[in-house]
Amino acid sequence: MLMTIGEKISFFRKRLGISQEEMAARLEMTSQGYGKIERDETDVPFSRLELICQALGTTLQDLAAYGEKSISNNTSAVIGNIGDNSVYQIYSDQALAQENQFLKEKITLLESKIKDLEKINHLLEKQLITPHLSS
Repeated sequence: MLMTIGEKISFFRKRLGISQEEMAARLEMTSQGYGKIERDETDVPFSRLELICQALGTTLQDLAAYGEKSISNNTSAVIGNIGDNSVYQIYSDQALAQENQFLKEKITLLESKIKDLEKINHLLEKQLITPHLSS
């Protein structure tokens, strides 16, 4: 019997001894939202699957091998290549919209971090150039 994506994620999480709450924190999401992933109550964006795999120390291939039964209830297949391996994801329009929103939020966060680093860099450069007055 094939396992769903949610069942497979739950299996790997439990094998590592990680609680749902800890896993949700690692993924920067709510416990309720993460629980829906394990219960297969929501479509899981590809980028979120990558983060889950990183948190679990596994690969997308491991998840796909046992979870191909249920990535989405609506069937729109997307085929991509990672190295020599073809990866099949099934996305609904809702999953693609969620994926898009997730990536936009991450871009905004990264842009904010870049601005902060630029400010710090500017201050450091200013400090190195400005002669220090001794009393």
